[in-house]
Amino acid sequence: MAEASARDVIAAAFRAYGLEGLADWVFSNIEEVATESEIYLQLRETPQYKARFPAMADLQKKAAAGGRGWNEREYIEQENAYREILSRSGLPPEFFDSADDYASLMRNDVPPVEVQRRVDAARQAVLASDPNVRQQLSALYGITTQDLLAYALVPDRGADYIQRVATSSILAGMAQTQGLQTGFGASEWEQYAGTAISGDFTVQQMQESIATARAISETQSRLASLEGGQFTGADALDITIGQDAEKTLKSQQRAAREKARFSGTSGITGKSMSSGRTI
Repeated sequence: MAEASARDVIAAAFRAYGLEGLADWVFSNIEEVATESEIYLQLRETPQYKARFPAMADLQKKAAAGGRGWNEREYIEQENAYREILSRSGLPPEFFDSADDYASLMRNDVPPVEVQRRVDAARQAVLASDPNVRQQLSALYGITTQDLLAYALVPDRGADYIQRVATSSILAGMAQTQGLQTGFGASEWEQYAGTAISGDFTVQQMQESIATARAISETQSRLASLEGGQFTGADALDITIGQDAEKTLKSQQRAAREKARFSGTSGITGKSMSSGRTI
């Protein structure tokens, strides 16, 4: 009875760590009067342990070199923190259903707060809910919205990268929706994305900026062509997102000249009409 109880206790303890299959192995070593430290060292060398805690060996090497020390309870708590963030992100469960999914994050000392930043940046593109944003993610970067969310699990794809990709795709998708012609590729959109990110633009502010840029582009391209000049969608974006003072002033001056032409300053005047002359 005592033996059965001891086995039950060991099995329950190992079940909590996902290692219930090793309970008999541990019990047999106890019966051989191995010391606790010896059992622990041997346990960490078993294939089952390495499969359950794939990053532990690397973490222990870092600890020996002066880094943070880890135990199994802390390891599982970190996994659970990752899992909770990712489960709320909209990623399908198969993206985070094994210990290997988190091992690279742990080996690279990626804290849960950084994973949260990555997910938040990616979700910005997903929550834009514009089909053209999803199309631009594919056109500019060859990825889907789920791919972008999945980058939260890739250590060398940081939150800054994800935010840049998401914001570029949002701007490009909104421009497509609004009919703003730019002909931009990823690098050009990333320049505007950088400005939007540094300015803490919300999705709504980006949408408003693109809509305003389209209206400006339509008006100013017509006025510029009347004067033998050119005004592009990029110029409009420089005004609305880039806050380009020089281009803003030139647009205002162009509009003022157009107003002057229609106000009679250089057209049919009251005097010319009374004299019967036409211009």
